[in-house]
Formats: sequence, structure tokens, C-alpha cells
Amino acid sequence: MLKISGRTKLVFNMVLKLIIAMALGCTLMMTLLFISYKPTYEVSLNGEVLGYISNKNILQDRIKEYLEKGDSDKVGYVIMNEEPKYEFTLLKKESTIDDDMVFAKIKDTCDVYYRVYGVNVDGKEEFVVDSITEAQRLVDEINEKQSSYTTQAKVEVSEKFAKQYDLLDDVEVAVNNIVNELEKTNNKKVVKQSTSYAAPTTVTVPEEILLAWKNSNEELNFKNPLEGVGLVTSRFGLRARDNHKGLDLAAKTGTPIHVAEDGIVTYVGWYYGYGNFVKVQHASGYETCYGHCSAFNCSVGDTVSQGDVIAYVGSTGNSTGPHVHFEIRIDGVQYNPEPFLSE
Repeated sequence: MLKISGRTKLVFNMVLKLIIAMALGCTLMMTLLFISYKPTYEVSLNGEVLGYISNKNILQDRIKEYLEKGDSDKVGYVIMNEEPKYEFTLLKKESTIDDDMVFAKIKDTCDVYYRVYGVNVDGKEEFVVDSITEAQRLVDEINEKQSSYTTQAKVEVSEKFAKQYDLLDDVEVAVNNIVNELEKTNNKKVVKQSTSYAAPTTVTVPEEILLAWKNSNEELNFKNPLEGVGLVTSRFGLRARDNHKGLDLAAKTGTPIHVAEDGIVTYVGWYYGYGNFVKVQHASGYETCYGHCSAFNCSVGDTVSQGDVIAYVGSTGNSTGPHVHFEIRIDGVQYNPEPFLSE
């Protein structure tokens, strides 16, 4: 049996009492510490202390959600330029812990890109709105206001993302300004449509000018007079009731008719079954003819360039519906227009 001396017992008792005292002291210190201090995280960004938070995980979840969704449906995406740093610390009880304030400061350092919609006229952005519905409404409004112009601007909506953008105080004023500018470049408006008889003009092209056009040897490249809008309803050649001498392209009444090539206008007016009729002399003895027009936008003697609007689709003369009867003639003889068209 192991015998413990009195001295050993004394040392053991002293060590035990010391351990107990230290434990009690640590407990007392921890109690005093937690009475005076609270555990928290210090959050810093780019070396700057933003503040103190009570829960690191909750803040990180809030940041993640903000980066994914932003704080409104107008936000396209968010970029955080630098990750915040977290350091556990004990803070005096009277010190402020404000999770919302720290989160707000982190948000302020992010780059926020908003989804916005530009209204573009002929490729140039005129103004920005924050709703696709509003943008489309304005496009429709501009198109409606310019519907009477012979040459219409292309109005489109483009989606983009912008850190900063200016919304107009009065969009309607901006729309009117755009339309006014478009009107300045459109001296000619669509003539009020009419199916009434149009007497031919008594003006004629001087013989020397006409011969100069006929005898010139310019390379020709005829284009569709409706610029691809019309539907072919009758082709050149024999059909049930007659021998068709042109190409019929159906479209709505008032659709602009564009001259197929450069030339000089030689006839404008009513011409038997053709109804309202335009004839244009081109180089190398070629002529083009446009029948059943509802109204004219040219006069005899006008020099026209390919694509100019010379008349508007109608249903005058011997016609069963709105269309343009298009002919190509060489020295007065009609040929099938389709092989000559570049489109």
C-alpha cells in the first residue's frame, strides 16, 4: 500500500486550492468580461472599418442575395469590387452594433447596373425610359405621328444596362420634338388618297432631254417599287382573261410606290384601264410604268432617283383591289419585270 507523507499531502492540498482559486478567478474574470463586453465581428472594406455586426452569417447571406437580385426589379446586376473582411472581437456593451448600417455601407461600394430601355430613331438614342412597356408605347406614338410622311424614320427599342441614367421630366415633349425634327426632313407628306379621275398633264419632256436619257448607257439595276412590302398577285404572261403585261403587287391603299431606277418622269395622270398612271424614262431605252395609283407624288419632267416615292398604291382603273401594276418596257415593248429586279 502506497503511503503518502504529510508533506506530500500538504503540497497536494495547496496545488488543489490554487487550481480551484485560478478556476474561480477565470470564471469571475469571464463573468466580468461578458458583463462589460459583447462578442461581435468587426467588418472592414479596403482597410476601412465599416462597423460592427452581431451575426456574420446573416450579413453574408444578405450580401449574396443583393448581388443576385439587387434591391428592385429595375436592377440588372450588381458587382462587388472588394470582399469585406471579418474579425471576431469583444466590444464594450455601450458600443453600437448596427447590421443594417454596415450592410448599407457595403451596398454603397457596389456598382449597380440598371436595366433601362433606349428609344432610338435611325440608330441614334433619343431618350431613355425604365419600362419596356413605356418604351414601346412611345415608339408606337412616334410611328403613328410620322405615318403621313413619305420617308419614315426607323424607331426601335434597345435594352441596355447603365450605372446612371437620366429619365426625362416630360417624355411627351421629347416625342413631339422628335416628330417635329422628322417633319423638317419630310417636306412632302402623303397626299390625301383619292380614287377620282386624274387628268393627264399637258406638260411634256423636251425631246433633247428625253433622247439623252434614252441613249445613255448607264448600268441599270431595277428594284421592287414597293421595296418588298407587296404581295405578288398576278405575274407577267397569259392568264384566264387576258395576256398580262406586267407584275401586280398588292398592298394597302396609300402604301408608297418607289421608282425602280433613276430616270425622268414622262407621264402623270389617268391612262385608260391603268387608272392613275406614272411612266418614267430610264437609260438605254428602258421605261417603267406604275398603274392603278391612288395619288401622285411627282410631276412630268421631274428627275427622280431610285427609291424616291412617286405615287401611292390604289385601285383606280380596271382593278379588283389595291395594288400597283408594274411594267418594264424596252423601246415601248413590255417585258417580264421579274428577271430585271435585283430583289
